[in-house]
Amino acid sequence: PSKLPNSFQAPNRPVVCIDWHQARKFSRWVGGDLPTETEWMYVAQGTGQGLPYPWGFQKPSCERAIYRDNTGAGCGYKRTWDVCVRPLGRSPQGVCDMAGNVWEWVLDSGTVSRRKLTLPIYQKNGDPTCTLEQCSGPNVLRISRGGGWGSGEVLLSTKARAAFKGKERHPNLGFRPVLRSH
Repeated sequence: PSKLPNSFQAPNRPVVCIDWHQARKFSRWVGGDLPTETEWMYVAQGTGQGLPYPWGFQKPSCERAIYRDNTGAGCGYKRTWDVCVRPLGRSPQGVCDMAGNVWEWVLDSGTVSRRKLTLPIYQKNGDPTCTLEQCSGPNVLRISRGGGWGSGEVLLSTKARAAFKGKERHPNLGFRPVLRSH
């Protein structure tokens, strides 16, 4: 396997090239978990206000997010940027990088049937309910949200989503652990 370039390894850069299982294991190790897709959307849309972007209604710009704009991938660089360097892109709660920089794994899984993404029903504890065959088959996908440094403007929308196989790793795919209060 190739080594991740140094430009992705700075201390304040998001962790990338981590698969869903590794992201979840780390999140649990720090006492949290990955957010459910619903939790992620609640924060990204301004605590349920339905905002089209985490910062509000303004279209994406390099002042708000790290994404593929007209200057090239990552607002001029083909890599991640340090976290929280776009204060104009913060959500109403002050959460940064909910759009752009890296796609974020969420807890949810889905399966693909006739090119449509479908999600399983959730138990009360947030874990997906699915049979062993459904959760381990080749078509099982894990959901990610938020868009990354190589994403176009449309993928920064709070409604945009992507799905990757749980074992996939990419330089524009990371995660955000959450702690749930009881």
